[in-house]
Amino acid sequence: MPLWPFRPKCPIDAQSQAWVDGRMKWLAGQFGMETWRNARAIEPTEKFFPDQFDGSERAVRLMLERVCGFMRVDPNRVILRLYSEGPDSSLARKLHLETAGKGSAGHYRVEEKEIVGIETSKLNDPMALVATIAHELAHVRLLGEGHLTGQEDDHEPLTDLATVFFGLGIFNANSTFRFNQWAQAGWHGWKATTLGYLNEQMFGYALGLWAKVRGEDDPAWTTHLRLNPRTYMKRAMGYLKANPPAMFQVLI
Repeated sequence: MPLWPFRPKCPIDAQSQAWVDGRMKWLAGQFGMETWRNARAIEPTEKFFPDQFDGSERAVRLMLERVCGFMRVDPNRVILRLYSEGPDSSLARKLHLETAGKGSAGHYRVEEKEIVGIETSKLNDPMALVATIAHELAHVRLLGEGHLTGQEDDHEPLTDLATVFFGLGIFNANSTFRFNQWAQAGWHGWKATTLGYLNEQMFGYALGLWAKVRGEDDPAWTTHLRLNPRTYMKRAMGYLKANPPAMFQVLI
């Protein structure tokens, strides 16, 4: 037997931990500690998303309005735009959508109103769709309300982190890295897809921190997390229990 007890290990390195701790504290300062404490953990269930989703623009708009409610955004502020990456998309031609360069899942910009753009490939994946909407609405909160300028080096990772702060972390953590099955011309296989700017370890740590500050030691909502982020979150909670950061003295 070892001569010393097992010491829980943080799932992320010290520099990443300091960034998550500092930026979560910053978010609490910008939006209020009560927002952190009182936000609901939004789950991929009919309780939170009762509307039937068929991939139509109307269904996406209803989902956008739901997520607006969770993130305290007036839906009248936001215009929904669907777009497709590349000019050859049959769906884009059918719906007369915008086209854009490859590699994006959504975008945020300001014209006559704040515009949230969603890439049409996400319409086949409700989990990734909610994650994309949450990320773009985090831009609405951070940029649209003047908390950021958009010139910050970490503004995109911070936007991902804000989805955890506002209670949508399950969706964004689950969509960070996924394996999907494909079939084409008689061939079958698997491909990996990524979404967002934070990795699974950082989402797991952020979710663990979010839960611990709220006094949740074993939250039931973790059952909705995919295996990897759930594992990292549990490690984070064990680590935070044994090594409460100094920020806890301010936040709890």
